[in-house]
This record gives sequence, C-alpha cells and structure tokens, in this order.
Amino acid sequence: MDVYNDKGMATVPTKVYPADIPGSWVLVRDKKNGDSLRIRYYFMADSDVYIQFTPAGDRCFADMVIFGLYAAKSVPVGIPFERLYTASFYDILSWTEHTFPWQYVTVYTDMYHASLQMIQVITKNLSRIVYADDGMYDEHGDPVYISTGKPRVIDKKDADKLSLSSAGFVKWIVDGLVEPISGSYIKRDPLLTPTVSYMATGFPGTLN
Repeated sequence: MDVYNDKGMATVPTKVYPADIPGSWVLVRDKKNGDSLRIRYYFMADSDVYIQFTPAGDRCFADMVIFGLYAAKSVPVGIPFERLYTASFYDILSWTEHTFPWQYVTVYTDMYHASLQMIQVITKNLSRIVYADDGMYDEHGDPVYISTGKPRVIDKKDADKLSLSSAGFVKWIVDGLVEPISGSYIKRDPLLTPTVSYMATGFPGTLN
C-alpha cells in the first residue's frame, strides 16, 4: 500500500488488507443470528466516501454517503441482496447509474495535475524560506520592504534563501504563476492600492 508523509510517498507491504481502502467491501452481520445487515463498498482514496446496500426482502436499498452526509438514501435496487456477494463494481455502477449522483464522486485524474505540480514545487522550496517581517521581492526579484518599497539587506547567512513575510510569500506564489507568461514578476505598488471603498459615515466607516 502507498503511505504518504512529509517526505513523500512510499510503497510498503502490509500483513492485513485494510478494510476501508479503495477496492474493498465489508459485509456486516448480526452478531446474534448471523443475518446480513449491509454491505459497504469503498471506492475512493477517502474512506469517508462510500456506498452501502441493505437487504429488504427480495431486493435491497442503497445509500451513497459523502463525508457523513447522504447524497442518496434508501434508493431501491431491484436485485436480491445475495447477488452483491459475487457482483463486480461495474455491475453496481450499472445498477445505480441513473439513481446515484455519481458526478459528485467521479475523479478525473488529470483535472488537478497543474495544481499538484505547483504544490510539489512550493513544497520543495519551503526549506529555502526564512521569515522576514515586511519582506517581499519586487518585480525585478530584488528584496524590498512591502511598506516602503526600499531595498532590504539580506544577512549573509540567508544569502541563498528566500526571506519573506506572510504577504511576501503569497506574492512569491503569484510571481511563479505570472512570470512564465509575462516575463517579469508583479509590481509592488498596485498590490497596495485599495480595491474596496467604505462610506465615511455609518457602521462600515467606523470599522474602517
């Protein structure tokens, strides 16, 4: 199984197949008489998303649960509950294709490729960042103070690092998106221009 931590991902063997990972299903029985109560299918990386079936005479009812909330509840499925013991997940999809909101849990693997790539680059560079109050880099990549725009002097011990305040960090992220397209980083002055105006009187003016 794949294990994720702050160092990345590693594939390790396990002695027991986890019950709530994608591709598994769990049959729940009554402890007193052994009757089947429900079958729960895990089909996503997050075990808080699943579907389950409960028997009801010669057919069964199905639920889709997403993070503790029902996306669909007690949907009748016209098959015997025992049929689920040997059914494939493709069969289940075909039986619930028009009754379950599958669009809420459908994953398109390439949808977040760009975002994941950006996250990887940011994570790789986090060790290079040191906090500097009021610090950012201007459109030329030179260190300046956010409040004044005047040049900052970087300590020699941090010469190969990025010294940024929290706002400077956000600008650094945006610069990484803008620079490949525009050929330069974003300027400081427009970032300090207010984009919201308040009435001089009244409650908004008091808050301002």
